Amino acid sequence: MCSRCFDKIEFINTPICFKCGKLSPNFEVCSVCKRKHSLKRVITCAHWQDPAKTIVYQLKYRKIFAVADKLGALMAVNLHKYKPMDAVLVPVPLHKFKLWQRGFNQSEHLANEVHRYLNISVCNCLARVKNTRPQFGLDKNLRPSNVAGAFCFVSKFKNSILGKRVILIDDVVATGSTISECAKVLKQAGAREVWGLILAKA
Repeated sequence: MCSRCFDKIEFINTPICFKCGKLSPNFEVCSVCKRKHSLKRVITCAHWQDPAKTIVYQLKYRKIFAVADKLGALMAVNLHKYKPMDAVLVPVPLHKFKLWQRGFNQSEHLANEVHRYLNISVCNCLARVKNTRPQFGLDKNLRPSNVAGAFCFVSKFKNSILGKRVILIDDVVATGSTISECAKVLKQAGAREVWGLILAKA
């Protein structure tokens, strides 16, 4: 990825609530949206528009893994500002059929890059048990029901997240239904609090 393209990415420098878009200190979920979500804060790095959109597509659909390094570095810089002590990174999982089709999970690639820069451990403790329809293109009112019950916690990782700050990693967030469902499962499994670290906000 050349510096000219990277420099054209429109970064999100003003902290907002990921759900309603209102100003919120340190990207915390605002008091109104917090009533419906298990997330404490969701750090979003950039807007979902070119060139960020094209770069992510290169990773997801053309398997150009080299861009994951730059994208992971960007996510790591944004996370490091908030000094996430006693934390563990959890990539949003793909269903096994989607994983078989694509051959990899882009969120796991990004999590591994964030780990490389910040030395925060990665734990694949979530499994996607429903092969849901893609959230993008789906009416926003149908998105929560589409992912309801789609994730489960892998019990052998219980001690890895118990009482810890869990940071969900994903490439894109729109309504936040997916990461909210993941956060609910993680809280039920014993996570102290759940953050989101998202590359781009649609």
